[in-house]
Amino acid sequence: MEIVQDNKSLIKACKLIRKQKIIYIDTEFLRDKTYWPQLCLIQIKTARKIFLIDIIASDKMNFENLKEILIEKKIVKVLHSCRQDLEVLMQQFGIFVKPIFDTQLAYYLLTEQDNLGYTNLVKKLLNINLSKDHQVSNWSRRPLSYKQLEYATNDVKYLPNLYTILNEKIRKKK
Repeated sequence: MEIVQDNKSLIKACKLIRKQKIIYIDTEFLRDKTYWPQLCLIQIKTARKIFLIDIIASDKMNFENLKEILIEKKIVKVLHSCRQDLEVLMQQFGIFVKPIFDTQLAYYLLTEQDNLGYTNLVKKLLNINLSKDHQVSNWSRRPLSYKQLEYATNDVKYLPNLYTILNEKIRKKK
């Protein structure tokens, strides 16, 4: 896991991310006491690395390279229950993230079980128990705690396995 909090590390991360065909994304944001959600962290997993991009670490960070990646048609973005993530990314950056694969929607199409959360889907398909303890923590407070970083990492860590299983089942079903 690499925490990205400055332009130099963001440029380096974006160079690696841009080379991927598939990336796995989640966001952490605050929605309470605000009209618009406040994006605090973007987690991106590549084939070999997890980046935690700290959106509020510095007001001098340039997110243009990241925005280009999020709209790049040649890179599939895998998310779980992506409606709120897409909303907060659109509000923050003014972009429509595409193309996307939503693991919650894929699971619904296969089973007709609606609104299965990420933690429950990881348990059901991978038999791994994840903690939800830091789901509603204060993501705007710095520094982030070890437990918050662990929680944020886990939110993308298992997406590749879920994507592989669900995509294969969808292909078999045609």
